Parts: sequence; structure tokens; C-alpha cells
Amino acid sequence: MSTCPTTYFGKERVFVDRKACVQAFRDNIQNSGNKEYNVLFYHGIPGIGKSRLQKELQSILDEEYPEIVWISIDFDVKTYRDTDTFLINLRNKIQEKYGAKFYLFNVVHAIYWKKLYPKIPLQKMD
Repeated sequence: MSTCPTTYFGKERVFVDRKACVQAFRDNIQNSGNKEYNVLFYHGIPGIGKSRLQKELQSILDEEYPEIVWISIDFDVKTYRDTDTFLINLRNKIQEKYGAKFYLFNVVHAIYWKKLYPKIPLQKMD
């Protein structure tokens, strides 16, 4: 046993012991047309690998299912819990990753913003 602190900083941790979770994810994607709702919920105490599992599942989406449009938003960031901020962040992430344009969303959001905050002027961004 080491008498010095051990660190994993900078090391790539090996993904292990999540075959059932990954298989459930793949099965859900492959059978997504057979169900009205598709929800997988992974939960547990801190430190058991949920974040690592999320990265692995995202990698599977990118490599094996490139036709699926997906993004990830971390609701631990409190500002993302606000609906307005969440929608803007969602739009921005999809635009950055896939190059999609949201012209109607931008117009409707500007109208909504102007009604909600009439004294704050809208400015056009480049």
C-alpha cells in the first residue's frame, strides 16, 4: 500500500463494468420506433461513474449513430435552470455542433424578450 497520495489527474480512466447500462442504451436506440416514450435514468451516489457513463454513451452516439442529433446540458449550472437561459443555451449548442439555424426561434424570442423587458433595448449581434 502506498504511503503517498495517489492522483488520477491527467490519466485516462478505463471504462469498466457498465455493459448492462450500455446495452440498455443501445437497445433503446435501436427500438426507439416501437415506443411512445424512451427514457433511461441512471442514478446513484457520487463517484460511481455516472459522468463517465454519460461520456461513453455520448461517444457511442457520435460514432455509431451520427444521424441522431443530441446535445448535453448540465443542470448543475444554476443559470441553465432558468427557462429562458436554457432555451438560448440549447439553441447555441445545436447551432455550434450541427450548424442548424433557428431563425423563427430568434424572432419569437426577441418579441418575447421585448414584451417581458420593455425598457431594455434589443441590440443586433453580428
